[in-house]
Amino acid sequence: MPSPTIAELAARLDAIEGLGIPQHFAAIDAKLAVPAPHALVPPITVGVLTNVPAPGSQLAAQWAQDASGMLLQRFPTTAALQAWAAPNGAYAVAVDTGIIWRRITGVWSQFSPWIGTATGVGIAANNPPGVTVVNSLNIPADPGPRTAVISCFLRIDAYYDIDITVDLFADGNLLGRSVTSRSVASPDLYPTWNIGMIGTLNLRANVVTPVQVQCVNPGVLGSVFMTFGQAYSNRIDVTVHPR
Repeated sequence: MPSPTIAELAARLDAIEGLGIPQHFAAIDAKLAVPAPHALVPPITVGVLTNVPAPGSQLAAQWAQDASGMLLQRFPTTAALQAWAAPNGAYAVAVDTGIIWRRITGVWSQFSPWIGTATGVGIAANNPPGVTVVNSLNIPADPGPRTAVISCFLRIDAYYDIDITVDLFADGNLLGRSVTSRSVASPDLYPTWNIGMIGTLNLRANVVTPVQVQCVNPGVLGSVFMTFGQAYSNRIDVTVHPR
């Protein structure tokens, strides 16, 4: 077959330039029946991603969406973060709080430890026989599996010949119990006990968990003990971490 003349080559070049480069590639893709998104080489598998572009090839749009779920994304606020319907297993951080979240069962669960503390109330008079709550707090609900480490400290001044029971409860579970020894019979003396207790609890999902410190007066007289509404003498401390 004879070689094309210069005039013929010029005519072919004019035809390509008139078609335009994008249209020209589109025409080639159409002839080759290349499916969208256009990939110059077949994708490869890396970890759980089966559509990773091979080195040197174009990025497919779907791969970019999948890869975004593998990164620790940053959002300006917690509200903006929780509006992202990410795949399960994705992680993100809210810049305004610095808290890291993870996507689990289609919702966002706090991944950074939750820390809470509460100062109890002072009881000086008019506490009746029976149970008196001297401190409490609520652990917020969360959809993820979590474990709480809960501790309390209580200074209690008891008097009369009565034992006072101090209980630490969380979600209705007794995590700790301490009983003051019998005091002297004289009402003019106020023996002091410094009570500390700690316990752990696997939290239920999507449930607010109440924590309480209770004093139990088994006698018939009220006001047989005193507590103080100060952080260094009546407090609860809680740390919640994912499990």
